[in-house]
Amino acid sequence: MWERILPPAIFLVVAVAAWEGAVQSFGIPKWLLPAPSAILARFLKTPNLWVHTLLTVMEATSGFVASAVLGISLAAGISHSRFLERGVFPYVVISNAIPIIAIIPLLTIWFGFGYAPRS
Repeated sequence: MWERILPPAIFLVVAVAAWEGAVQSFGIPKWLLPAPSAILARFLKTPNLWVHTLLTVMEATSGFVASAVLGISLAAGISHSRFLERGVFPYVVISNAIPIIAIIPLLTIWFGFGYAPRS
């Protein structure tokens, strides 16, 4: 188990240390590239960030779960039903050609600015 966890953990620590060292040694302004220590200090100092972080994680998780359930169900239906394959698969292919940025205004108009269009 450790042979799977240790290399990415070591790489993360080295990358963050190099980032911190580069910002400190080259005197990079905070507005351009803040140091990891400055980010952590700000995160711990501002209580609203925890709330917004939790909300963002919840939205991302619910969107992932919804898309996984819909995607797996649709894939199973298409692979086991000739009718669904012929009826739905062309629309799945077409939907891959539509950029998500083009759909966002429609979702905003239909569902508003709240939680619904993001999930």
